[in-house]
Formats: sequence, C-alpha cells, structure tokens
Amino acid sequence: SHKELWGVLVRKDHPLASKKFVTPQELINEPLILPENTIFRQELLQWLNDRASIFATYSLVYNALRLLQEGPGVIVCLKDPAFTDTGYVFLPLLPEQTVSPLLIWKKKLARSSAVECFLQFICHTKNESPLL
Repeated sequence: SHKELWGVLVRKDHPLASKKFVTPQELINEPLILPENTIFRQELLQWLNDRASIFATYSLVYNALRLLQEGPGVIVCLKDPAFTDTGYVFLPLLPEQTVSPLLIWKKKLARSSAVECFLQFICHTKNESPLL
C-alpha cells in the first residue's frame, strides 16, 4: 500500500536546509507551522514529545508557504514533488513518519453521476467495496 512521507519544508537559507533529515530535538525551538487536521497534528505532537512551539496552523500547505516567504518558520507537511526547485528544501522526519492516503465522503449526500462514477472507479481500482 502507498505511504506518504512526513517531513519539514524550510527555506533554502534556513540552518536546517543542509541536513538530510530532521529529528524531534532539532525542532524544539523552531516556530512550527502544523496542519490544521487535528488527527495528524496530534500524531505529530506525540512524535515531538509535546515539546513544540506552534507558530501557526494551515489547511492548505500552499497557504503556509506564504508565511514562510515572509519570515521564520518550519512547515510540517507531507512530501510533495511540487516543492522541488522552489526555493524550499524538504527534510524527512527521523524516525520516519508515514501516513496512508484517505479518500473520505459523506454517505447520504446527494451526488452527481460524475461523482458516483469516480467513487465506483476508485473503489474498483483499489479492489474494495464502497462504503456508500
């Protein structure tokens, strides 16, 4: 099954940018920009031993990039190939932290035929029965 890798995104001029990975100890005094999603945030805070300096939260990582452009901070996010060659460096967390991608939808919500086809396609390609 596919896993996505957690790490931090820093500007190329950040002191951590020359490293290959980042540990919880290296992030203790950094102003962290964490995902708004409470489940992921709780897991990350456990990984950091609840010793984090939370500067901000984000719902979309592209919005968090705006904060990083303007000043200090470290974005905790999933690895995204779109960030290569953008003036930012992605550093994986060590020990490694991964997550399986999820697709969630409301069961009893009216859906268009296009949405129905998409959900059936996803369920078929994953060989899983849909929880419609």
